[in-house]
Amino acid sequence: MTDAIDRRWLFRQRDNLIAIGRQAVIVARQDWAQLRSLNYAELDIAKAADWPPSLRRASIAMVFIISLLISYFAVFSPLEQQSREAQKTELKLHDRYSQLAFQAANLDTYRAQMVDLKSSLNALLEQLPSDSEVPELLEEIGLLANGSGLAVESLSLEQEREATFYNELPIALKVTGGYHDFGHFIAGLAALPRIVTLQDFVLSSSPDGVLSLSLEALTYRYQRPVNEQPER
Repeated sequence: MTDAIDRRWLFRQRDNLIAIGRQAVIVARQDWAQLRSLNYAELDIAKAADWPPSLRRASIAMVFIISLLISYFAVFSPLEQQSREAQKTELKLHDRYSQLAFQAANLDTYRAQMVDLKSSLNALLEQLPSDSEVPELLEEIGLLANGSGLAVESLSLEQEREATFYNELPIALKVTGGYHDFGHFIAGLAALPRIVTLQDFVLSSSPDGVLSLSLEALTYRYQRPVNEQPER
């Protein structure tokens, strides 16, 4: 019973809306015909109350539309821009939250990796000579050359060069001997407990057939940050 009453009420409201719409269309057509026949040069804006009803309705509609446009550009457009910026910020915060959540979930793994990395770094740092160990390293290189059957013509520590996280300690070396002796010597340098790299190889031969090898050996010194305490 109630459903039937509700349906009848809805049908009546629908019919009323249709009738109002038809009436509005008829009035709009009549107003349009009247507006086309008006002589606008004779109109006085100071006597707007005496204008024909069709013109007053059109003026009210025009003012309403202009007000909507002004309201949109003055109020709603900035709000829309703010809304878009807020959505972008929300997406960035969501991505940041996802990253932090992932890091938090894997915090124990990261800590374990940091311990491993610190252990590896300390092991590498132990292979870098300290200032007091550099003369010992030079002596060790000279002994290695002699033990390989080479004659050391010059062996000197050059000017220290600063890099990003470490300092380079270049060692200029010139030795003479046989070809295979050079190979044995270089293999011995690679096997030293201290980190030593070789570069700038120059191999030459004298008129009497003696081979001479000049190279630069590099070892390194760690630049410890000011706030970092040395390991005890």
